[in-house]
Amino acid sequence: MQRVQHRDEPRPVLEGEFHGAPPRRHAEAGDTDAPPAIEDLAGEGPGEEGVVSDAHCNYIFGDPRDPDKLRDRNEPHVDKLHPIIHAAGIEERPPDWAVMSPARISHARRVGRLMRDWADALGHDRETRIRWRATGLLHDAFKEEAVEALRSLVDAAEEWPDPLLHGPACANRLRASGVDDEPLLRAIAFHTTGHRDLDALGQALYMADFLEPGRIASGQERASLRRRMPHDWHAVLVDVATVKIGILIDCLIPVSRATAGFWQAITGPAVANRKPVD
Repeated sequence: MQRVQHRDEPRPVLEGEFHGAPPRRHAEAGDTDAPPAIEDLAGEGPGEEGVVSDAHCNYIFGDPRDPDKLRDRNEPHVDKLHPIIHAAGIEERPPDWAVMSPARISHARRVGRLMRDWADALGHDRETRIRWRATGLLHDAFKEEAVEALRSLVDAAEEWPDPLLHGPACANRLRASGVDDEPLLRAIAFHTTGHRDLDALGQALYMADFLEPGRIASGQERASLRRRMPHDWHAVLVDVATVKIGILIDCLIPVSRATAGFWQAITGPAVANRKPVD
């Protein structure tokens, strides 16, 4: 499969307004005035194809573990970072197989820097800060890859709507390259939808992708949420999820089972008023 490294393309459509817009799959190439694609707003596609089933969520990572055991834990210690993670987390350098326009790389770097800042504020060690930054840099590495190429990388690809394929495809490509950090892979696979099995790293990516300062739409609201991080972690997580799910509801788009399970996990009585990292 031929890969194109960091190709020049028209500015990609990033995340849009806080409130709904008419459902739309993609902007035409060069149509920089087009309204935001709905998958960038909330990680879902229109109609029934937007429903990600439990079966294919589990097909990638196995049955979800008890979310109550995930909310307050630190990420597992990584004794030796994989070269791809090291390059992304230290040098902000995507892998050679990444397909990212300059604007997409800039977005990913802002996400990674925001996540690094949160990890630093939480008192994490250097390796964890590198790992969090790398996750942000890598999450959209396949965002601009052709759908046909992505499908060949995802098991049960026919069950995934096209706008969601880049997450699991990237996770599987990283795994094939030797990255065996399952929380990191899970974070990337489900960064648009959320998943009940996301740990603090996955939650951080879910929020940072939405809150990074380059997203100018509803900029004051996003900035307000950023200022509350990471000390008001759980409340901001619920606020971000509320906005993203609200967009789906406004546009009459079905909420995926992965997203519904994520919402249940972060709003259930067992996790209310708790921080994901001590």
